[in-house]
Amino acid sequence: ANQSVWLPKADLQLISKPYPDLVKVPLTQAMPSETGFTIQIPLSWLPPMLVDLAPDRIRLTLFQAASSCDFIHYLPGVEDNGLSEIRWHQTNSEQVDIEILLNKPLLGFTRRYDPASKTFFGEMKTSIKEHQGFTVVIDPGHGGSETGSTAPEGSPEKELNLLMALKLRHALSQHPNINVRLTREHDIELGLAERVLKATQAQGDLLISLHHNALPDGRSPLIESGVSSYYYYPFALPLAKILQKALVNGTDFQDYGILYDSLALCRVMAMPAILLELGFLTHPQDAEQCLDTAHQDRVIQALVQGILAFRHDYLG
Repeated sequence: ANQSVWLPKADLQLISKPYPDLVKVPLTQAMPSETGFTIQIPLSWLPPMLVDLAPDRIRLTLFQAASSCDFIHYLPGVEDNGLSEIRWHQTNSEQVDIEILLNKPLLGFTRRYDPASKTFFGEMKTSIKEHQGFTVVIDPGHGGSETGSTAPEGSPEKELNLLMALKLRHALSQHPNINVRLTREHDIELGLAERVLKATQAQGDLLISLHHNALPDGRSPLIESGVSSYYYYPFALPLAKILQKALVNGTDFQDYGILYDSLALCRVMAMPAILLELGFLTHPQDAEQCLDTAHQDRVIQALVQGILAFRHDYLG
């Protein structure tokens, strides 16, 4: 399929032939859930699958698959919970595309395969558990021996990231019905997989990874400056836009822009996930602002206003 992916070595297993026989994709059933809806697809084995997440639709591409689907069952309540329509298409002799159209913005997607019942479950999130509040997961970048970049006066990025995360947690906790979880609260080293696991286990409604930018050697530190937002899945782009606008309007930073990039903390499917670069530590003026307490407070206030705006716009 001309696709490249990263996989943990422990998850790979050599088999005697490239693939088992083509998996048959039969009926699809959709049922409401507490925060959206779930689709169930009986599959004799789980084929390679590509997931594309946009605000108004999800596309599942199944490889080594042949469709035998002539039956789609919409259970009562799925339309109210965000499902508009399910479509399927046999793209070629070994590929099936399933498109799930939404009438509410997508807020997360999780999937699992049950080998006992040989069933694939895809869970679409289009609302939150109101009785549990709105949960924000904050990831302070780097930590431990991973110091990140360094400010001109010697402050390591890891300390600034953690400081801003703790400040943001305190500011958000002043608002009712907002829960805050941090992937780290101390100067410890966490791998990218550990951070992603902590974020998903927290069952957050959004994920923000906090960083401070830097230029590599050989590029002028005086040219590039400002704040930037990174996203991967299109359904996280609205969050990136709202927080980028809030940061630019609420601080003295330049607008470095919004960037698409395949970053580990942006590839979380379970919630809108973005990475923020809160100024360049290699730019003299940016670095001075990053280290200034009053300016840090303005950044935090801008982030809080942006998060509240996102919650209002997409959750009511």
